[in-house]
This record gives sequence, structure tokens and C-alpha cells, in this order.
Amino acid sequence: MAQLNLVQSIWRFITLYQVRVALGWVKAGDELFTSSPDGISAAFDIAKDGLVENFTALRSAVADLETVLEGYRVELEDLEKEEQSLIGMRNGALAKFEKAQTAKDEVAMAQHQAAFERFDKRIQAIDKRQAELNELLSQKDTEMAGHMLMLTKLQGELKALPAEKAQAIAEFVSNTTLIALRDRINGIKTNIDRGPIDAVRAKLATLRSTAKVAAKLDGADVEVQDEQYAAVGATVAAGDRMQQMLAARKAERDARTGGVTAVTTDATTVSDRPKI
Repeated sequence: MAQLNLVQSIWRFITLYQVRVALGWVKAGDELFTSSPDGISAAFDIAKDGLVENFTALRSAVADLETVLEGYRVELEDLEKEEQSLIGMRNGALAKFEKAQTAKDEVAMAQHQAAFERFDKRIQAIDKRQAELNELLSQKDTEMAGHMLMLTKLQGELKALPAEKAQAIAEFVSNTTLIALRDRINGIKTNIDRGPIDAVRAKLATLRSTAKVAAKLDGADVEVQDEQYAAVGATVAAGDRMQQMLAARKAERDARTGGVTAVTTDATTVSDRPKI
């Protein structure tokens, strides 16, 4: 049992190793075809060769299928001609059978009946074969349409491949150049930021923050707050005294007039207080 487990472990290690090797080759191949304009060009050339191979093989298969279909069509035409001839002969045998029957010629009737049956049997076989051929043609025509669509697609890919190849190479060169330029600009910025001016900028930022904090503390000073509270209290007290004095004056007036308010009508002021 232990020996079996050892063998399984070794086999699993070999399998995984092969997988890792295979993945390594794939990765190395990708790097080969994606790291330079020449690699991209080679990738497109390989793709073109594969497309041409597939297109040629499919076109050959389509040609073979078309040959088979053409054979079916020719067979159908021949069967149609044969059937028309047999129908005519079957009708002739039927007519002769009727004459022999009228003449009560048993020998002739048997001869014409045998001919009629022979012609009719062949016609039935032709009808069956024609149905089979028509079904085959219908199926193969559908297959042919799919093959032709695939051929057209492959042909379109072949025609578009050179333009895509040129575009891919141009895009690779352009993006590689832009990345290199961006890296260089970032390097320049890094060198500037790491110079003395960076220290100056940091110091100014710290001073600005300190100044803001100092200004906020000025507004929060205890003595300043006490003075603000006293000023507000004085204002409130003065307002209260004013309200009290207004209320006292009103009370005094009401006492003198007995609490009666004068009413004004048109141009004459009339007092509702009784005359003494």
C-alpha cells in the first residue's frame, strides 16, 4: 500500500511538473510575441498562416460537398426523365390490358398486367429515391450555407489581418513611447520634489497651519470671552429696564384715564368716558 502511494505521489509530481513546464513555455512564448514590434509582426504572420490553412482546408471540403450535391442533382434529373418514360409505358400497358380484357384474351391480359406491375414498381422505387435525394439536398444545402458563411468570415479575417497587424504594431510603438516618456517625466518630478524646494514648501505649509491655529485661539481667549459675556449681559439688562419703564408709563396712563381708550370717528374725536 505504501509503495502504491509512493508511485501515485511520484506520478502526481511528474504531472504537475509537466504542467508547470508547459505553462512556462506558454508564458515565454507570449513574452516573445508581445515584447517587440518584430514579435507582434511574427504573431500576425503565424495567425495568417493558420487562417490560410483553415480557409484552404474548408474550401476543399466545401468543393467536395458541392461535388456530392451536384451528383444528387444529376441523379434527380435522370430519375425524373426515367419516371416520365415509365409513366408513359405504364399507361400503355394499362390501355393494352383494357383492350385484351375486352377481347377476353387471357394471355395478353397477363402479359400487359405483368408489364404494368413492373413499370409501377419501378416508379414507386423512383419516388422513394427522389424523396431521399430531396431530403439529402435540403440537409446538405443547409450545411453548405454554414460552410460558405465560415469561408466568408475567414476570407474577411484574412483581408483585415494586414491592417490589424499594422495598427497593432503602431499602437505598441506609440504606447511604449508614451510610457517611456511618462516614466521620464515622473523621474524629473521626483528629482525636483526631493530637492531643497520641497523643504521650503513643507515649511510654508506648516507655518500656514500654525497661523490658522493661532487665529482660532485668539477668538477662544478666556478674557475675551468674559468681556463678550459681560457686554451681552449689559445689553440684556438695559433691554429689560426699558421694558419695565414702558410698562410703568402705560400703567400710569391707564390709571389717569380709567382704562378707557379714545375712539376716533370721521373728523371728530369722541370719548366714551361719561360726562361729569
